[in-house]
Amino acid sequence: EHKRKEAEQQWKEQLQRTKRELADLAAQEALERRLFEERKRENVEIAQRKEAMRLEQREAERQQELKQQAIAAQQRREEEERAAERARVKKLQEEEEAEEEQRRRDEDSALWWSEVRENRRKWQQELEVEASEKRRHDEESEQLASAVRRRCEA
Repeated sequence: EHKRKEAEQQWKEQLQRTKRELADLAAQEALERRLFEERKRENVEIAQRKEAMRLEQREAERQQELKQQAIAAQQRREEEERAAERARVKKLQEEEEAEEEQRRRDEDSALWWSEVRENRRKWQQELEVEASEKRRHDEESEQLASAVRRRCEA
């Protein structure tokens, strides 16, 4: 009877130890599961941050490209304006040279002198109007370029 009770006691103690070990293993497994889930969440957050940074970089590159395109377009417009101005000046010079030749031929004609003065006055007015329009266009172009730069910098 004593041995049976002692064996039963040992069996109960072994059962308690086994239960404690199982509970410890369950707790360990739950902890490992929580750590795994936490690492998984952290990895997802890291991937999301990397993607956000990649998108920001792509947007910055796109903005830089737009800025460069705007600058190139502005430079092309300015060169076209300079070329047009050179062509106008050349045309005026050619017209003045032709006028000079005509004047030499018709120096005695008072009518010719009157026409020359009138044409010069008109050309001067046209040049002043063109110069005024060019200044206005240059100011508008500069304001546009400035707005594009501010937008790109924003």
